Amino acid sequence: MSIFSDVNFDEGSDNPFGLESGDYDVVVSEAKIERSEKGNLGLWVTFSAENGKSIRKWTTMPESDQEEETRKRNTSFLRLLLKQLGVPQDRWNQLDPEDLVGIEARIIVVPQKDSDYFQVKKITPRITGDHSDGLQEFMSKSDDVPAGGGLGF
Repeated sequence: MSIFSDVNFDEGSDNPFGLESGDYDVVVSEAKIERSEKGNLGLWVTFSAENGKSIRKWTTMPESDQEEETRKRNTSFLRLLLKQLGVPQDRWNQLDPEDLVGIEARIIVVPQKDSDYFQVKKITPRITGDHSDGLQEFMSKSDDVPAGGGLGF
């Protein structure tokens, strides 16, 4: 008899500390700039949920020595991230990574294609407290907007 015969391996996960597929209310618990093993400079943003699990998102930073097309693409992804987190554009040039810590958001986590890992698919600012006035419900209906834009009144 094996010492593992009483273990129900289906109770466990290959991702015990990370978030798996689903929607989560999260807070940015860490943000830091690092170089990858390939030499790319990037921003790691860690999103933590109330259940103690987390997931990290990498955004490659634009650098002056990158090819123009690559630098523009990286700038676009950085802009998108900051907008998704609700950071006002007039603060972007004064930000330090630590300034992102504490931002509350709602994320959607999905499996990565052809991988056992998960990734953040969508980020939206989380509106909390009595100041939402139903805005969160309005924002969640964004899929109902006609392809041509605008809402029918």
